[in-house]
Amino acid sequence: NLVSSTRITCSHDLAGKAVSPWNVVVTNVDAQSGALANGFTIPAGLAPIIDWVAIGPTMVAAGDAVHVAVDATDNVGVTSVTANGTPLTYAGWSIWFGSIVADSTLGEHTVTVVAYDSANNAATDSSQSYKTARVVGVNNNALANHVTPAMARGYLYVAWGRVTRIDAETFDLDDGSGSPIRVFASGHGLRTDDYARARGIWKTGV
Repeated sequence: NLVSSTRITCSHDLAGKAVSPWNVVVTNVDAQSGALANGFTIPAGLAPIIDWVAIGPTMVAAGDAVHVAVDATDNVGVTSVTANGTPLTYAGWSIWFGSIVADSTLGEHTVTVVAYDSANNAATDSSQSYKTARVVGVNNNALANHVTPAMARGYLYVAWGRVTRIDAETFDLDDGSGSPIRVFASGHGLRTDDYARARGIWKTGV
């Protein structure tokens, strides 16, 4: 940006650039130029910044996959990101993603994300967690009419029955107990009159 006849401003994306002093060279449209040796330095001592961490699902059974997504940036470029020691995959821009295996111990488990840069500086985020829950099989009537909100928060539930397809995201499941239940499962691929087993988090009042 031209500020005056003797002053301009500009910005550059320095992600991934070498940790070192850099010269500044300015060239006019008439090919005249000027240079400032060692005009700025990219330092090695700055750790990455983890902007956010997202995980899902947040309640799982032992051995399930817990999906992790991370947004991490750095002045010289993030080179790797791990979640509970498992390497994540670079997805472009500043996003990393992958999955970890749910712990077999029942209860809450912290997901520790570590981002590294080329200078081996590291940043850590332990803000997210998931719950390994017990899986309970019940008939639809009991699930629809007797599971309290507190019970719903503590367990994963399994239901069986005949399918009535609503759309590509939703179907009803009827086990003959008099209380069909609605299942939300994106891209389920089921048809009406199929028989299915569903496992997941029960949302009361839906």
